[in-house]
Amino acid sequence: FNFTFKASEPLVGLIEVGFQKLTDLIGSNSIFTSLISQGIINGVGSVISFIPSIFALFFALGIMEESGYLPRIAFLMDRAMYSLKLTGRSFMTLLLGFGCNVSSVMAARGLTDERERVTTILVSPFVSCSARIPVYLMIIGIAFPNHKAEAFFAMYLLSIALTALSARIINKIVMKGESIPLVMELPRYRFPSLSNVATYMWNRGKHFLQKAGTIILVASVVVWVLIYFPDPTNIENSFAAMIGKGLQFIFAPLGFQWQTVSALIFGSVAKEIIVSSFAQFYGGVGNIVLDPVAASALMVFILGYIPCFATLAAIKSETNSLKYPVISVVYSLSISYILALLVSIVGRVIV
Repeated sequence: FNFTFKASEPLVGLIEVGFQKLTDLIGSNSIFTSLISQGIINGVGSVISFIPSIFALFFALGIMEESGYLPRIAFLMDRAMYSLKLTGRSFMTLLLGFGCNVSSVMAARGLTDERERVTTILVSPFVSCSARIPVYLMIIGIAFPNHKAEAFFAMYLLSIALTALSARIINKIVMKGESIPLVMELPRYRFPSLSNVATYMWNRGKHFLQKAGTIILVASVVVWVLIYFPDPTNIENSFAAMIGKGLQFIFAPLGFQWQTVSALIFGSVAKEIIVSSFAQFYGGVGNIVLDPVAASALMVFILGYIPCFATLAAIKSETNSLKYPVISVVYSLSISYILALLVSIVGRVIV
């Protein structure tokens, strides 16, 4: 995690400065220039600036995969997974979720035990997918500038803990049964091939570039429209503010402002949109102010709340039932709200 930040920090800084200068150059004096500078450049650029960190993380994971270390982790984790009524096979499937939860859900079709397969599918959204990385990086950079690696690592530990807890709960309530023994062949340790590591990194990171030109671009424009209208002179009177303020009472116990509420709603489509939404609400990521407690509660909520639309569609497809996507949404919203509330309450008491 230190490598992720240290290796990418210089390039991230250059990209941020470049986009900021481009935004200042274009300005926002008219509706067209505002769309370009605030909607597209500020919105999409805020996500693109984190791409070096994402590729750095996958480069490190690629080395672990190529060396033969990750399969051994699955074998070593089998006993721990058995206590959750899963096996090391599920662990290998869930590992794919660190790239994309959709991949993890679809890979579960390789699990022969139906109970284990459905359980793995339902807990996959709690694995911190790469779409959450730019959100974590944004919040951590704001609230924990001197402890970036530690905070980032803590979110991954929490992700693993929440996945394990959810597996336990689901196996107690929804899916009941016993696990079957794990039998797997372990590859030999080998020196990582740079070309294979680069391929691994590219295959798992390239979808960010694709998303930036498609989903995030469209979503950023939609968010800009909701911010710009009906009153371009005051964001407090915008449609986005109306949405956020209308639902803010639900999140008031968590200490979320309307900007956060709106960003979370938009982010249900794809988590990266949370970053572009914040950037547009505040006129740039650098203008956002979050104290450590509010930031912690927000990250915990983002970790667990509603899976993105693509993941929900994959759950529906793989289970051939609408019941399981509904269970996923209800459970994830409930557990994330409870945990975020606990973090907020405990944090306020301590601080």
